[in-house]
Amino acid sequence: MARRNKDTVWGIVLAALIVLGLAQIIMSGQWSGLLIGVVVLGAIFLLYKFPPGRFRAPRGSSIRPKHGVRPSRNSAKPRTRSSKAMPFKVIEGGKDDDQYPRYH
Repeated sequence: MARRNKDTVWGIVLAALIVLGLAQIIMSGQWSGLLIGVVVLGAIFLLYKFPPGRFRAPRGSSIRPKHGVRPSRNSAKPRTRSSKAMPFKVIEGGKDDDQYPRYH
């Protein structure tokens, strides 16, 4: 619970500083500073909400690929769920376990 109370205190301090800063900007009449801050925060929010990679065409879309682009080998083969035989083999150890204590 101590961590939660510490975060709450920092949140209250941060909110109070934001309110004091906004009050100072409004009282001094420097609206351009407030406008710049709002525009920057708005741009950050929009980029967070709608990332640039989201507007690219999805993989399964009907848009044809550019000339000369080949599909990868993995996409050309159908995927199967069968398990492959592993090339590794368990080899029994040659150490005599009776000489050494079980727990060190």
